[in-house]
Amino acid sequence: MESPTIERYLPVLAEILADVLDIDAAEISLDSQFDDFDIDSISVVETVMRLEEHFGIVIEARRLRSLKRVEELVALLDQLVQAKAGQSKAAQS
Repeated sequence: MESPTIERYLPVLAEILADVLDIDAAEISLDSQFDDFDIDSISVVETVMRLEEHFGIVIEARRLRSLKRVEELVALLDQLVQAKAGQSKAAQS
């Protein structure tokens, strides 16, 4: 059974990456290495923009380029979404 974090982010991430890279989403797993895909700088920017739009977060493209595995990106997404949620709660107080 996958954790709630994985269930929340992996399907969206796989769908976006599959669309941007023109591959089958089934090829993307937590263990996938970004080096296994043909990711150029334009693909990185498009992926960042789509993830930002979907999750309502800001991702520095250079930060994404430093990641090696899909699992690391899932962890980053969780961290950024949680930080945004914390900021929203603090602003409401």
